[in-house]
Amino acid sequence: MRYSFADWIAFFYLYCFFGWIIESTIVSITERKFVNRGFLRLPLLPLYGLGAITILFSTLPFQDNPTLVYLSGAISCTILEFLTGTVMEGIFKVKYWDYSHFEFNFQGKISLLSSMFWGFLSLLLVFQIHYLADKIIMVINDTAVLTGIILISLVFLADMVYSVKTALDVKNILVRMTQIKNEVESLVLQTIINSEKAHVLKERIAKLSHERQLIIDKLSFYKKALLRANPRAKSEKFNDALKDLKRSIKMRITGK
Repeated sequence: MRYSFADWIAFFYLYCFFGWIIESTIVSITERKFVNRGFLRLPLLPLYGLGAITILFSTLPFQDNPTLVYLSGAISCTILEFLTGTVMEGIFKVKYWDYSHFEFNFQGKISLLSSMFWGFLSLLLVFQIHYLADKIIMVINDTAVLTGIILISLVFLADMVYSVKTALDVKNILVRMTQIKNEVESLVLQTIINSEKAHVLKERIAKLSHERQLIIDKLSFYKKALLRANPRAKSEKFNDALKDLKRSIKMRITGK
């Protein structure tokens, strides 16, 4: 495959879109409602775009051997998924996908089932999908491809910057809600031990509870959308706060 750099970027965006369709469909069926899956606002999942490019490069030496295509695709994408999950959890303190409910998983970031899925997707990509993707990109003239890439890249980068900021804001909210929860629990214990200061302590508890409610009430549309797009998101350090946020969002939508 002899493609220009612009062609590879075009394939990346195309597979990001294909990945969004696959992931949103699977999660929507699982959740029994439409879920606009992903970290970005655009209908793009960068992990799938990177995964597709990784598969195409890793299978170049043996694209006529289905077994090796399956194995190399499964292994390379599993490594990519683990590294991506580790970096994102390290930065945002939230695991935006979680395989803990699957058997043979590792840290909830990867699992045998997901690796097998990557392997089958590699076969489908190399022997079927990429043939169609190639036809789509190659039929468009170079100027149009380059123009499209520039426009999409500008929107993509803006979306990425804002999405990262939103995720960092969510992390800070989880940190503060966890601090409030711990302080309230400590104050409740103090009111039991020290009845003389119970009135002052209860006032402090009321202020903290009010602050917590304000945090939830002022949660922006995009922060809510990020959590709704990742219904299985977990956080080892702030999971109680994350559950609280997701429960509050659900109650506002369903009224329950």
